[in-house]
Amino acid sequence: MRKASDLIGEFAARHRIGGAMSAARIVAVANRQSGGAFRAVSFKNGALKIMVAAGPPLYFLKLKEKETMARINKALGEEKIKRLILCGY
Repeated sequence: MRKASDLIGEFAARHRIGGAMSAARIVAVANRQSGGAFRAVSFKNGALKIMVAAGPPLYFLKLKEKETMARINKALGEEKIKRLILCGY
């Protein structure tokens, strides 16, 4: 019997959705690492787009941008995130 992860990998390759699955995983990991401080919404070409409340939360996240990227990359186990795109709401 084959592993589920192998079957999913073959399916993703066959239907060319591997990149989307990777992006969804990165967003999910970022959201787990956020501790409720922000919400990651998308990932593309090394850029993670983050929604955060405008005002002080946005300012403080901007101050800790490098630390936040390092924490998420550490949780991913590789350097995927090269920059953050911070969007206030």
